[in-house]
Amino acid sequence: MTSVRAGVNRMVWPEVRLERLLLGLLALALLFAFIVLCRGLFQPLLDNYDSRQTQTALTTFWLMRGGPIFAYETPVVGYPWSIPYEFPIYQIIVALLSAAGIPLDAAGRIVSFAFFTGCLWPMYVLFRALRFERLAFLCVAIIFVLSPEYIFWARTFMIETCALFFSLCWLAYFAKYLADRSARSAAIAVAAGALGILAKSTTFPTFAVVGGLLFLKECHAAWTSGLLTKKPGLILPPLLVLVVPFLVGGAWTFYSDTVKEGNEIGARLTSTALALWNFGTWEQRISSTLWRDVILNRSLKDAFGYAAIPAVVLIGASFLRRQYFYAALVAILAFMVPFLVFTNLHIQHSYYQTANAIFIIAAAGLGVAAVMDTRRNALGLVLLLLICAGQLLYFKSAYARLVTGDFTARADFRIAAMARARTPPDSSLLVLGQDWSSTVAYYAQRKSLTVPDWMRLGYWQRMLAEPQKFLGPVPLGGIIVCTDYLPKDERKTLVEQSVSGRRVLGEAGDCTLYAAEKK
Repeated sequence: MTSVRAGVNRMVWPEVRLERLLLGLLALALLFAFIVLCRGLFQPLLDNYDSRQTQTALTTFWLMRGGPIFAYETPVVGYPWSIPYEFPIYQIIVALLSAAGIPLDAAGRIVSFAFFTGCLWPMYVLFRALRFERLAFLCVAIIFVLSPEYIFWARTFMIETCALFFSLCWLAYFAKYLADRSARSAAIAVAAGALGILAKSTTFPTFAVVGGLLFLKECHAAWTSGLLTKKPGLILPPLLVLVVPFLVGGAWTFYSDTVKEGNEIGARLTSTALALWNFGTWEQRISSTLWRDVILNRSLKDAFGYAAIPAVVLIGASFLRRQYFYAALVAILAFMVPFLVFTNLHIQHSYYQTANAIFIIAAAGLGVAAVMDTRRNALGLVLLLLICAGQLLYFKSAYARLVTGDFTARADFRIAAMARARTPPDSSLLVLGQDWSSTVAYYAQRKSLTVPDWMRLGYWQRMLAEPQKFLGPVPLGGIIVCTDYLPKDERKTLVEQSVSGRRVLGEAGDCTLYAAEKK
């Protein structure tokens, strides 16, 4: 009896020590991510995709000043100021935090980071619902937290981690509901799914694919056991949990499109108008740009860093445990779906991969866990550390400079500060040569008409002839022209004629701030 107990102890204690070691690694990974957040916490939102970051911040800024919630204002393309995309869940939370005294830029970064680290909770719930070992959760969690993709974007002023958190919550509690059939799990899943698709409509569908496969698995089990024939109504509750978020998302899209159509530029930003931009073409789906440049050379590197090849190869180790192998196959599918559905968006924007990189990370983490499950703990740990090292080294080479850089010398940031100081607080700006970036409008703290390059000559003619008509009741306080990116056609001549004779209020690089009225 004593020898049996000793044998059990020899098997259990190494596993317990390994689990504690992995918990320590996860704590260190979280500490590193937190240090990265703190290092650039008060940095202007100009490090990467600044137009998207400042657009989100601009919405939050005007929410804090009493703007409407549903038809929230993003005053960058003229009057009417409302061009809603996602429902402003993230922005509302940031506004509440900033109202407590935290600078708005920092508040946005903190909330994004909180959602990122918060993803570990639904991930744990999901793994328990699927009856995966704690070691599997820890392996996936460590790779997730140290992924360059998430370490960087989790410290930006963007909605990505918010949508990821709620979508992952939906999947976790949907899986839990399929396991326990509790009304509480169903209610949490429905609420999380609705918030997920409202936070960002392109993030949730990937998780719905995984949830749909879990649902089909349950239906197949009920069919083969004969239970589905006896009680066909059993499929209705989980089907509602799966479908309701899409109904909520569809209703919001209809509403937001209706609001956008009230603005001449906004009418070109509806879901119908942007269908080609969002989904891309069939040529893009089979192009080397997608498969080589985006998936292989960008997305996998952003997920695993310099360890991308070993990590992908390691996914095959999940075969050592059948349960993990099937899960890894589903995860690979979920990783690929967004590339094949929202093709152009994923080609154009690297931050879109925050919606699906988690799945390829999960597949690799399950491979590591499968190795450990065969009692090759040392080998599994070495493989895990190899991936972590590759991630950290890549983050240092690709992203560290963006975290530590000083962007306050940029012309658009400086001219915005001049506009804030030299134009009346209750006035608006006309911004030309910035496409429709929100950077100037946000840092100037002014409502603006920042004219997109893709608006045609006729619009520019009408706008320059009578700019106040495009600014509604907010008087024009100044005109900003940035010549480097001004359209190089007839529109440039129109702009030069329009600002001729106006007093110069400030200059920064290629950007000039002109008085609203001519001399």
